[in-house]
This record gives sequence, structure tokens and C-alpha cells, in this order.
Amino acid sequence: MTVNLEGDLDAAGFMGDPEIRNGFQAIRFGVVFDTDATPEACRHFMDAVEAACPLVDMLKLGIDVELNQVEIV
Repeated sequence: MTVNLEGDLDAAGFMGDPEIRNGFQAIRFGVVFDTDATPEACRHFMDAVEAACPLVDMLKLGIDVELNQVEIV
């Protein structure tokens, strides 16, 4: 199985343009299977993975991010 990722990122966002989101505007992925399974079985597998994937959940619904500690040693 190979996973391909691509996304749309406007560099002006992280360069300080307040009109542009500071991050990806969209992320797309595709999956290539090397298997004897049917296309339907592969689609069913991917539906199950997508439904249970914590990264997909985080990207779709967002998550609180906080700086927990800054340490100087």
C-alpha cells in the first residue's frame, strides 16, 4: 500500500499576510494497493480506516494546541 499526499499551501499566510490562512488550505490523499483484493474490498477498508483515523479526525474537526512548557537548560 502506498499513500500519496498533496496539499494547497499559500506561503503568504506564514509570511504574515493576515488575509491568508497560516497553514494548508486543503489536503488530498490517495491510496494505491498492491493486492489481489477486489476494488470494493479496498474501498471498504479505506472507509473503515478513514472513519477510525485520529489524524483524519483531527484535520477535519480541529484540535486545541497549546504550548505546555518552555525550558532552558
